Amino acid sequence: MTTHPIRPLAHGDTARNATPAAAGHARGVRDPLSLAGQRAALLAGPAAGTRNGEPSRVPDTTSRGLGDATLPSTETRLRAALADEFAPRRLDVRQITAADSDSLLDWLVGHEAVHPIADDAELLRRLNPADRLVYGLFHPALPDEPVAFTSIALTARPSASIGELLATDRVPIDPAEATIAVFYSISTCHAGLRGLGLGRTMLAGALGRVSATLPSIRHTVTLSPAPALRAWLAHAAAEQGDASPPALTQDALAAGKRPPPALLNDVVERFVADAVRHGDAPCDPVARFHLRNGARLDRVLPGADSSAVAFERSFGVMVSYRYDGQAAR
Repeated sequence: MTTHPIRPLAHGDTARNATPAAAGHARGVRDPLSLAGQRAALLAGPAAGTRNGEPSRVPDTTSRGLGDATLPSTETRLRAALADEFAPRRLDVRQITAADSDSLLDWLVGHEAVHPIADDAELLRRLNPADRLVYGLFHPALPDEPVAFTSIALTARPSASIGELLATDRVPIDPAEATIAVFYSISTCHAGLRGLGLGRTMLAGALGRVSATLPSIRHTVTLSPAPALRAWLAHAAAEQGDASPPALTQDALAAGKRPPPALLNDVVERFVADAVRHGDAPCDPVARFHLRNGARLDRVLPGADSSAVAFERSFGVMVSYRYDGQAAR
């Protein structure tokens, strides 16, 4: 299957739905993930080694005025090695289909971070219809373990909920009739690689593939969770006290009462704006990821996710971010 080199986005940072880990380049490092293991061991702090079967002493550099000054430099070198090993030029993006290996498909099921895949039938519904796409970001040393992947729905009209996209009884459309590409999940798969921008690289590659292969697509958007919304609302209510709207008081939020949709639209706009600011308010990682990668707020969708987890985190609110201008048309 043909692979396609990635071109990184112009701006951006890390991903909200993400988890990365290292993998070694086929040219030299037999197991690049071992670099991440070394990094984790260093961060855990110094430990006694052995010499001739006996524990050896860890030098007390603190007593010499050195502290742990050697650790940051070693950590920095390992971090640089991982960043080079997983640089966009070393990674490929390709479509994942139901014809791929069982181990790869099992990997998808085990690492889907946004909307869990319940069984094989649900997996096939995300892979098989022509109007559903999954792209993976691959390192040459890990052909069956993408370091990140994203799921896309091709639609002819804006989507109002995640249930609509994942419905078991929906009728697929001809991709040539689709005008909108909806990115509804981006997952990174290795915790040891967090902070290397793999979510951004995955997004850049998938946007490029959609632009190159689907000329009918006019708009590229997301259907994203807002995992920090309820915590942010509680923080805002505590700060505003009696000035909070009745539906957004601490008591109302604690009782689990869903704020009215009109009010949610207003507060979510402020919530998204806060995602790129610094301060003590809870920051939403999904909003920050998309805004820093060049997207803008498109729509607020109250009640778009009916799952219990979504209600607990955001009263079921989802947010659409628009990437027009990143895609070709």
